[in-house]
Amino acid sequence: MITSGLSHTDFRSREGLMGAYLKFSKRVEQRYRDAFGADYPQVRDCWNGVFAEPKVNLAVFEQMIAEQPNITLWKNLHFFGTRLPGNATGISIGLVALIENDGRTTLTVTADCYIDATYEGDLIAAAKVPYRVGREGRSEYNEPLAPEQKDAQLQAYNFHFTATQNPENRVMLQKPVQRGKNLHGQYFEAFPSHAAELDRVLDEALAAKWIALTAKLGLAADTLPRADGKLTRGE
Repeated sequence: MITSGLSHTDFRSREGLMGAYLKFSKRVEQRYRDAFGADYPQVRDCWNGVFAEPKVNLAVFEQMIAEQPNITLWKNLHFFGTRLPGNATGISIGLVALIENDGRTTLTVTADCYIDATYEGDLIAAAKVPYRVGREGRSEYNEPLAPEQKDAQLQAYNFHFTATQNPENRVMLQKPVQRGKNLHGQYFEAFPSHAAELDRVLDEALAAKWIALTAKLGLAADTLPRADGKLTRGE
């Protein structure tokens, strides 16, 4: 999240920061020092590297990843679906399918172990990993700050952005395009700007393209919308 708009990270004590994040924040601060000098206001305002511009966080992350020879980084890909082994016992994933922003290029991944580090947890849900929504009661794990009884409340879902007081450096927010309850249309029609026309009626050609791709990847197509002349691409 700190590479896509979260520039004010949450933590209780700066003295408690350690491990990989401490190394990361020190690099962020040093990047500001190298670029502007130790006395520059942004060096002070980054507060030892924990408050930084997303573009700076991204550059530091990419540098740290590039230093690891066993990590391959793919960009501009979205999760599309999974194929579960038919004879697997317990939770198992046979294949993960990804698709590029242009909707024309797909990538399949097989691995011994998968980590869902997304904000929404799409891979966990697609792999049918058991989960629940809401907060557990205080007695379940003896958490003093948990509610007395379990409930369905959720943590706020935030959209992050960077603000500026400099009019010359300001980009006004644009109203996002319409989104439906299913995002298949976005995966196939979106450009890098994510300008998917999900309010348009789903035509037979595009619906056939979706079905063909799911068949090629061995994915279930029963959740894809059908071209009945009424449903939109996002429904």
